[in-house]
Amino acid sequence: MQEEFKFHLHGCEIYGHHISPETARAVVVLVHGFGEHSGRYQDNVISMLLAANVAVITYDNIGHGKSSGKRGHCPSYDSLLNILDTVIEKAKKLFPDLPVFLYGHSMGGNLFNAQNCLVCGDCSY
Repeated sequence: MQEEFKFHLHGCEIYGHHISPETARAVVVLVHGFGEHSGRYQDNVISMLLAANVAVITYDNIGHGKSSGKRGHCPSYDSLLNILDTVIEKAKKLFPDLPVFLYGHSMGGNLFNAQNCLVCGDCSY
């Protein structure tokens, strides 16, 4: 099952979508890198996760892909973290009984590290 969604934060419309196999055992929140978009991962990472019965929720950051905003620009680093938090919460609501894992490439990985530091209070890595 695949479904698109949109939400508004920081004056921009954020595009996202989630895809799930018939029987999912986990969900991955996938965040792209700078200058990329969520569709870049469709034919490789997402297809491998689906084959392993892992659902995926992903989105385009402000100024990337199908999200609005000046290309490659965001209002602040905090705005990117707010968007990530919103998508993580959406994943938990869509898949309440599944463990949620985070996967980020480049800028996306940086956002996950910062989010983990803020939420868990563990900035020792």
